[in-house]
Amino acid sequence: MKGSYKNNTNVRQDADVDVCVEWADFSYVERVGTAVGMGPTELRYTPSVNPMTPAEFRARVERALSRQFGSPLVDTVGDKAIDVASGPGTLDADVVPCFELHRYDGPGSYVIGQRLFPKSGGHVDNFPQQNYDNGVSKNTTTSRRFKQIVRCIKRLEAELFENGRIPREYPGYLIECLVYNVPDWKFGHSTLYMDMQSVLDYLWNATNSQEEAEKLVEVNELLWLFRGRPDRIPKTPTPSSTWPGGSSTSNDAHIELDPPRHRSGSGRRARGRLGDQRQARHHLCEGDRNRDQRRDAAPARLRPWLWRYPPFRWAVRRPVLQGTWKMTQRTTYEPRADETMESYLVIHQTYSSIRVNGLYAISDSQSLSADFATDKIRCVVSYIFRSDAHTMYRTGNPPSRGAAVLKVGRKPQLHLEGDYWMERGTRGSVKSVAYTSRTYDTFEAARQATYKPHLLQDEAGPPTD
Repeated sequence: MKGSYKNNTNVRQDADVDVCVEWADFSYVERVGTAVGMGPTELRYTPSVNPMTPAEFRARVERALSRQFGSPLVDTVGDKAIDVASGPGTLDADVVPCFELHRYDGPGSYVIGQRLFPKSGGHVDNFPQQNYDNGVSKNTTTSRRFKQIVRCIKRLEAELFENGRIPREYPGYLIECLVYNVPDWKFGHSTLYMDMQSVLDYLWNATNSQEEAEKLVEVNELLWLFRGRPDRIPKTPTPSSTWPGGSSTSNDAHIELDPPRHRSGSGRRARGRLGDQRQARHHLCEGDRNRDQRRDAAPARLRPWLWRYPPFRWAVRRPVLQGTWKMTQRTTYEPRADETMESYLVIHQTYSSIRVNGLYAISDSQSLSADFATDKIRCVVSYIFRSDAHTMYRTGNPPSRGAAVLKVGRKPQLHLEGDYWMERGTRGSVKSVAYTSRTYDTFEAARQATYKPHLLQDEAGPPTD
């Protein structure tokens, strides 16, 4: 068994089970990295002289399923999978004939995956064990929120399709891959609803930029999600294909992680039974939000933002730093010691708290703890942070912690400058050069933003969004 049931990301609308039937008497070979161009002797494997063909293997699986379940329940017209309809006490199943795959990156060094051959031609490589292992790890580091959010978005997608808000259903694996790319620090809010907002906000920015979208990987971290895969890039939609009531036949988004299909049989029946439950969940969610709002007394509700307005600033000594700060950065890290680097600090600030996230070309950082120190003559932001390289740049660049102290200059304009230290021994300095009240989640989004000169102290106000 593989797919959402094995990975524990299935929802009740997932009425079928994905089953892999693998021929393991020999393995297909894929070469990447330094293994490209190497032969069997260099890679240390023995070529097969009489392999089973994909067509013959699929035919054998089809015959075996027909004998076991009866031909009327076995649908063999699918491009990749053989559909087996449910019977008494069983679920619908998608049975995928495939072969073992060895993906070599050097002599004797390979990872094991699976290769399947669609009837339409070509092949598709999967790495289900790596998907499972990385999903478990991500779920642990996000305090079990990763798989919860995947299931929530799957339910949301199913409901949007049922209500005619989107023109087709999309593969669950696509959803799982997208959420996997969201940084761990985007999870862990006080409510699941806030985590959902945080995740969707990040993905909105990440997929609105081609450069950022091409950094996204599959859960296995062995394959790019969109790079080199034009078949996975949605066609540009028109308003009529995205707004309720518009026609969607001519501009249907085309993302082919799995062939699109309408769930049949027990899937439709399951959806019918869940209609009232979805409505109950909706009201429960609304109830949670209303309860949270009632819990906040009026002064507490106003405190996170009202203090930022100039008429109330006289009562508060701390400046408004909420927004994105464009920074210049110098470091003692030897390969870049002579450079002045571009980076961005994204500050989220309320009356009683502050968070500082760093956006860099190949990494991100997030504050683990942060605080103000203010008096009549100075204002300092001190914080401890964790830095994580982007997935494809982690070799030789492990996660690291550090600390930073930023002095907040008030005259002639509000600005930031300070120093930082990393536990691996490097240190550096940063200085702000521009500012916007908007906040961003990715380096590329921040880089493309429009900035203005540093705000004068009496111009500071609430963010525009």
